[in-house]
Formats: sequence, structure tokens, C-alpha cells
Amino acid sequence: MMIKISNVVGLAQNEDKIRALNNILMACGEGKHVLWMPAKLADQIIQENIISGYQLNVLYFVREQSRLTKAHLDQLDFYVDVGFDEPVPIGFIAPRTFRLSYDYFVDSARVQLPVFVCENITDIDFYVMSGMVFLNNSKLLKEYALKFLKVGGGGNTTICSFENHLRNHSLVICILDSDKSHPNALVKETALRFDAYEKGWGQRYWLHILDCTEAENLVPMRIAEEALHQVGANAALQKFKALTPEARQFLDHKEGLRFSAALDIDRTLNAPHWSTLYEEDDEGDYWISDPLGSSFLDRSVEIMSGMSTKKLAECFDVDLDNQLLSLASMVAAWGIGYKKSIR
Repeated sequence: MMIKISNVVGLAQNEDKIRALNNILMACGEGKHVLWMPAKLADQIIQENIISGYQLNVLYFVREQSRLTKAHLDQLDFYVDVGFDEPVPIGFIAPRTFRLSYDYFVDSARVQLPVFVCENITDIDFYVMSGMVFLNNSKLLKEYALKFLKVGGGGNTTICSFENHLRNHSLVICILDSDKSHPNALVKETALRFDAYEKGWGQRYWLHILDCTEAENLVPMRIAEEALHQVGANAALQKFKALTPEARQFLDHKEGLRFSAALDIDRTLNAPHWSTLYEEDDEGDYWISDPLGSSFLDRSVEIMSGMSTKKLAECFDVDLDNQLLSLASMVAAWGIGYKKSIR
């Protein structure tokens, strides 16, 4: 995460403030986060002879990089603003500030990697690689990487993991499938278990439920086509290439969808959606999209991981992949850290 410290009041007289600053410097030096502060403030702290050893080396680095880091901070969806005045409530302040007080960082465990919770690790890898595309497109790939503690779940495990990390005072980003098969459908299964939690920003978390069915719906078309081509699913590939963005939005890629089943969904919800996209065929029922199987996302992620980030970025379409690119920018802001540790 990008951590911003604009001022430090009464540092020399407060052991907790010194400890918090040392913890932040250590974590940033290890590449877990990025730190920005005005060069003048860094000079002031250095001259007070409060910080020493490795943390002092990090502070010198932060001072030298201050102007460049400030420009990078302005490119991110949000930053962590650490107040070194009196303790303040934790929370997000629109449009881009996630406010934390210095006393949060007195415990070094709280300045470790942010926690990324999804229903499985493959989903997390998919979003993280998409976040790396954001870094590439923003010319940030040379200096930074994305780093998380990855926590997969599934069923009750996902909500339990989410709540457990919140109880441990971790900072948590969580992205969930909606499992919706229709625009008017309610979220199902795992996402439903998160009903008690505010969506978007909470006190120490950001929770997002996909507007589409699942992560598979967001796989860029060029990646999806290659995943199907590799397994020789030529018939499925031709149907898949014919899908409109509106059809892909609420399609279960793993199970596929027949026209008759699509009409049943419309009737159950008493709202036309699939019937506005597809028509009856004289030859009878047909597959709108063939089942792509439970390994479709795994294959897609494997293809993505085999590409350079620059090459992967070329597979993203600004219009077709706007939902994924929007998520990617948030993931990047959560996970950004120095590519290399500071010596």
C-alpha cells in the first residue's frame, strides 16, 4: 500500500510514535509497502537523531525518492494517510484517503502485507496479474510489484477467513463472485454470507461483489480464446467468440447455458433478459455457450502467468475489459510495494 505521512508532531517525546514510525520504515524497507513523506519532513526527522540503523537507511531512501513517489501516489485509487497527531478513527475519506492513526502501527504485525481474500487462490492470482497490468499501463512496473497475503476460501471458509483477519486487525481486500445468472437475480452462496457487511469500504477492509457472475466472466477474450484453443475445444470456441458482452455478463462459463434454461431463468424472475438476446431455433433447443469446465480459469491464469506483463497488457481491451481494469486499479493500490527491498 502507498503510505503517506505529511507531518509528525511530538515524535521525540512519544515512544509509541517512534515505534510506529520505525515499524512503518521497516515494512517499507522490506518492500511490503511504499512510503511517501515531504523531503523536508524526512530531513527534520533525520536531524532529530531519533531513527537509527536500518530504518535510517530507509528514511534516506524515502527522502531521495520523495518527488517521484509523490507523482506515483497521485496515480493510485487511494493511499493510506497516517496521522501522527492525536489518535483518530480508522476509515475511508472520499475520494482517495484511507485514514489510519499512528497508534495502529505500534504493533508491527499490523504493518505486514495486506490480506487478499477470495473463494480460491486462482481468483486472487487472476486479480493480482490484472493489477500488474495496471502498473504496466501506469508506467509503475519498474519500481513496484504487488504483494499480498493470499487467503483462499470456499463456502463458509471464505467468510470465516475474512472475519478472522478482521479480528486480528489486518487490512483486508475481498472480492467475491456474485453467482448471479440474471441482472435481477440476488447474489448466491458465498457472497450471500457477507450480507451483514457494508460493501465497498469498511473500517479496515474493502469488499466487492462482482457485478457479473464470477471471475471467469472477466477473463479477457484473447486469453479465453487461447485457453479453449489449447484443449482443442473448437466448437466451444466458436460459440464463445460469438457471445456479446451482455451475454457474457451473467453466463456460468463452467456449466454453460442452454436456450431453454435461459428462458426458465427469465420466467422465474419474471423479467426478460436472455429472451432479449437470443431467439428460438427451428431445430429446437441449443447451447448458448458450451460448458467450458471447472479448469477454465486455471488454464486462463496459467496462460497469463506465462506472459510478460507487457505482453499480457496487450490482451486487455479498454472497452470490453473495463470492469476488470477498474478492479485491477484497486488491487494495485492495495498491494503496491517496492519491487526490491531497500538496503
